[in-house]
Amino acid sequence: MEKLNLEKIKADVLGTLISKLDLERLSTVQQTKAREAVSGLILEIVADRKMPLSASEKEKIQSDLLDEVFGLGPLEALLRDPRVSDILVNSKDVVYIERGGKLEKTDIVFRDDRHVMQIIDRIVSKVGRRIDESSPMVDARLPDGSRVNAIIPPLALDGPVLSIRRFRTDRLGARGAALDRSGLANGDGQASSHGVQSSTGFPESAGSAAVRATKRPNPGLAWSLPSTTTGTPRTRTVVGLPVTFLPS
Repeated sequence: MEKLNLEKIKADVLGTLISKLDLERLSTVQQTKAREAVSGLILEIVADRKMPLSASEKEKIQSDLLDEVFGLGPLEALLRDPRVSDILVNSKDVVYIERGGKLEKTDIVFRDDRHVMQIIDRIVSKVGRRIDESSPMVDARLPDGSRVNAIIPPLALDGPVLSIRRFRTDRLGARGAALDRSGLANGDGQASSHGVQSSTGFPESAGSAAVRATKRPNPGLAWSLPSTTTGTPRTRTVVGLPVTFLPS
């Protein structure tokens, strides 16, 4: 089945699922049991609609909708991959990652800007923060140490954007984390001999394919581009913020 049709079916099933769930009660149930119950309900809804789906398509719908209910939606698959160190959501259908030291454009898509906003809200609420029109930018650290930056309208005129720099858990431990903070580690977590000056005056790794969020003097957020990126960078309109994004 075409991806667009599958996404539409998934959205329809999600709407029915949410209408049938008691989310307040679900939050009090042990997660394993809750996932089993929701998983069964998803299959029921799909079966009731008598959709011409293959077993693999049903499994994908089930997996994706579980991620929507219990996790961070389309980002969950990326977060389960320990090789992914950076995630950058440029727009609802343009998502980049750094995996194993290499920058990749993914096939991850959100339904619309509202879907991206829902995921951002879910992330920031977990750390007791909020993001809305009166406070449209968040720079926070998650409980696992990961760094999150998000900008939404009206500050971001072209729709919400999000970046997640994941906490390092490699074999270098504290040394690796220190190297990463200083920008002197390459994609494999090893010390790099090619440190260059970033816009902040601190050294950054020229070899790393990470999309780094750096503070500007005029306070703002800038996504600096790796030297390995091909194509022409494009600049999104963010009020008062010099934000450059990877080519889509």
